[in-house]
Amino acid sequence: MYPLLHFYLGIVTVFASIYGYGKIFNRNNDDFFIFLCGYIFVGLVAIIFHFFIAINIWISSSILLFGIFLFVYKNKKINFIFHLPIILIFSTLLISNTDHPIDANLYHHPYVSYLKIEKIILGIANIHSRFGHISFLQFSQSATTNNLLTIYSISNINIIFYYLFIIFCGKIIFQKNTNNYVLILTTLVSSFVLIKMARYREFGNDLIPLLVACYFLIQLFIMSSNKLIIKNNNIIKYSPVFFFFMLSHKITYVFSTFLFISVLNKKKIFDYFKKKKNLLILTVSVIFTIIWLLKNFFETSCLIYPIVQTCFADLQWALNGEADPKLAMVNAEAWAKGWVDKPNDYDISITNYSESFNWLNVWLSKHFLKILEIISPLILIIIIIKIIIRNNSKKIIDNQFLKNFKIFFYKVFFLNFLGLIFWFLNAPIFRYGSFYIIILIINLYILYDFKKIYNISENTKSKFKYIFVICLIVFFFKNIDRSINSKNDFFPLTKPSTIEYERIIFNEINFLKPNKNIGICFYTENICSHLEIEKLKVDKIRNYLLIKN
Repeated sequence: MYPLLHFYLGIVTVFASIYGYGKIFNRNNDDFFIFLCGYIFVGLVAIIFHFFIAINIWISSSILLFGIFLFVYKNKKINFIFHLPIILIFSTLLISNTDHPIDANLYHHPYVSYLKIEKIILGIANIHSRFGHISFLQFSQSATTNNLLTIYSISNINIIFYYLFIIFCGKIIFQKNTNNYVLILTTLVSSFVLIKMARYREFGNDLIPLLVACYFLIQLFIMSSNKLIIKNNNIIKYSPVFFFFMLSHKITYVFSTFLFISVLNKKKIFDYFKKKKNLLILTVSVIFTIIWLLKNFFETSCLIYPIVQTCFADLQWALNGEADPKLAMVNAEAWAKGWVDKPNDYDISITNYSESFNWLNVWLSKHFLKILEIISPLILIIIIIKIIIRNNSKKIIDNQFLKNFKIFFYKVFFLNFLGLIFWFLNAPIFRYGSFYIIILIINLYILYDFKKIYNISENTKSKFKYIFVICLIVFFFKNIDRSINSKNDFFPLTKPSTIEYERIIFNEINFLKPNKNIGICFYTENICSHLEIEKLKVDKIRNYLLIKN
């Protein structure tokens, strides 16, 4: 019981602290957006600190404590009593008797370990190429994870984001006078998230960018469907921050930034640059992006790893061997296109496999079928909605609204399709382009039933609450069933015993290598890699470590 209470303390502390920082930048009552602002701020603080110092327990504790102070100072009216029991229920269901996401123990958590042990190391990706693919999330985790809150606090941010997104969607679905198109979008997105992303093991680095992209798209729908909101809403000003966010989380999602264009016209573009606050946000976003690119440059010798055109081969810490950008880029693209699934008699090199659609038949026979399986619940919910709205009585049609909204809708469809094409040609695995796929399906349905959706009556709209509640029940039962039938310990394996590692010393710096019993690194007290690192060289440039191959 004590470890669980300790875990509860950690998740409440992280929620309150990040929310406290977020409240500085936003005074509205949108808890998801407030937490998002705080999350970005905490992650940026960690990145900046890491150029000069490790994010150790003292730094982490200071960040958390000051955030709690801000929470108490800024949020005297927050209904924390509402959030507290629900978030504890969500966290218990998600964390109990489960595993971490597949890649978490492979390189997410080892990277967090590195952030907490050493300040920035030049060429750190030489010990593991995956350190070059890291997400902004790992920096926020380093600032909110320490032994005082148990090592399981490394899971808290994903869990809180998931919880707040479901609450955000629930409020839209249950409130009166929600626009019909907004209601359809929110119901379908939340249903998919509750059914197909119901387990903590499926979260990883992919969850937060998906939720944030869906959140902003819903806000764009709200803005475009309400004449009063469109005059006063300043959501466009956040598009530069959104670009930075996606660049630092999942590069395949960068194209989702184009969706902000859907509510722009020439007048709005000129108005944007007239406002000092917008210019400030743009300037700060550019600075954030430069900081992120510099971090990449020092750790990988590339501005965006492994895009070869952004790499510098003549640096002392340039990546070689398994981490070489050319090799990493070829391997990553081939893997995403189903290289491991190709038939044994398919005689082709890994380089040629990704070219000229040589990969397409293999992808269609494996990954495409997997994608159809993943999106099947979304299709089912669409069929249910079609049945619900089939007998709606016709309203007096506002032709001007329909014309304007349809133009907005086609813009969203086209801009989303650009992202889908980029995803398909470069990294056609579902998790790399889940947002584009989900929104494409929802867009196609809205286009098909455009007038019927406009005519949904208030009485019919109330039935959408039942869809949301049923999906919520599915979420609960999936996790309860998993927990009952699982053979795992209550908390996921996060930090194995030190006897499971071999200690390797480079230039008086301790590194770890896991033995065959565990195979991968997990969260450790030293920098760890499961690859062959014995031949690496560790030098120093002034007070900074440099790893070269």
